[in-house]
Amino acid sequence: MVRTGEAGNMSTVSRHSKAVTLVRANAEGSKLLCQQVGRREKLRVRHGIYVETATWQQAPPWARYRMALAAEAMHNPSAIFCRESALLLYGLPLLHVPPVVVARTSAYGRAGLRRAPQLPGGQNIPAKYVEPALPPNVTRHQLRQQLRAGEHRIPRMELPAAVLEEIVGPDHFWVDPLELALVDTVSRMPFAAAVVVLDAALREKTLDVEPWLPYLRSRRGRAHWSSAWDFADPRAESAGESWSRVIIHVRGFPAPQLQSVLCTDEGEFRVDFCWEKPRVIGEFDGRTKYFDDEMLNGRDPREVLYQEKRREDALRRSGWTVVRWGWQELRQPQALLQRLRRAGVQPLTE
Repeated sequence: MVRTGEAGNMSTVSRHSKAVTLVRANAEGSKLLCQQVGRREKLRVRHGIYVETATWQQAPPWARYRMALAAEAMHNPSAIFCRESALLLYGLPLLHVPPVVVARTSAYGRAGLRRAPQLPGGQNIPAKYVEPALPPNVTRHQLRQQLRAGEHRIPRMELPAAVLEEIVGPDHFWVDPLELALVDTVSRMPFAAAVVVLDAALREKTLDVEPWLPYLRSRRGRAHWSSAWDFADPRAESAGESWSRVIIHVRGFPAPQLQSVLCTDEGEFRVDFCWEKPRVIGEFDGRTKYFDDEMLNGRDPREVLYQEKRREDALRRSGWTVVRWGWQELRQPQALLQRLRRAGVQPLTE
């Protein structure tokens, strides 16, 4: 399951969502398709690729981005998706909807931004084609010569169409190898977005990034990668927890213990964040805990809420102060920091 934007940040694209079908124009059905476009029943997402107008108009931004990505794969089957587009296809979380679909091209003259059709709803998602990642000890000019001579093969992996399980249309997706996608993208990302990606990658994947680190040619890129890589921690179990860790760290608060198991009169409970000395527990509360079918695992949301209250009451009886926050506090972190201060967690820099 791919986790993407909840309330502008992270949520779940449910496997139970209604399937979105992208249609390719062909000679046999072109007349009917033209009639449907004329009646505004279908609209063009990419040249020759169409979707039902109502589906696009009713879709949230993340779903539209995924449709645009799938449509680009149908329009250009040789495209090798990279950067944020590749990370999404690998099932890694992104904090924000990328402004473009990004893919690689071996032809220098084809690199650049390709406009998307004007679509209703105010969100047009163009494609940006970039040159292949530059191997170590090779100049861009040398790589272009090697590509023209057929002496260099762009690294790529094939992913099944099912990675975008709610979309019917593409046969498959070509993508950068995962480790290359991580190294190339994380080194360009803001720190919080980079940590969100790396926490999830370390939690879910077996990574061997060392062979790809020489692709980081700039000192700034290497420094940015190292900073995020050293801070990443697979014990953060969600994007919200990862973003919370970054805010706590950047604002100078002591680092919490992650996923501590605490004993109470109701049994043992694992908590997101724990500061032992002031006896403070931090809990990130996202919507998925109470609304996502997979997280609920067949349970009634009211029962989940009741059990959560019993758990918190038991922790409080054991002498802990419990501080909860959600996406709104991450977008306005001062509220989160004030709650921690009131609970007894003080910044180290004061």
